[in-house]
Amino acid sequence: MNRHPKRRGRVRRVLLLVLVALLGYGVGIAQPYVVRAPLVPGQDAMSTAASREAVVTVEDVGGRVLSIRPTTEPRLLLILYPGGLVRPQAYEWLGRALADE
Repeated sequence: MNRHPKRRGRVRRVLLLVLVALLGYGVGIAQPYVVRAPLVPGQDAMSTAASREAVVTVEDVGGRVLSIRPTTEPRLLLILYPGGLVRPQAYEWLGRALADE
């Protein structure tokens, strides 16, 4: 009844190999989204002499966030939720500039 047992075994091996390759590819693609780089203040920020006075810290408020505070009494609070998988450090320059105002 089983006319081609060798062919069936070969097809299974090839399918298993393709499945393992696709799984490995999927893990490689998903890694940057699952394992995020640590927050490092000052990593991507270019600032002026005045905006260097701003106090930049990493705080844990249900997740690690950058907190940028002016040295003077703050008059305004801005909460920025970056999107598009952009690292929060990319917006540090904006926070420093606003803290300088």
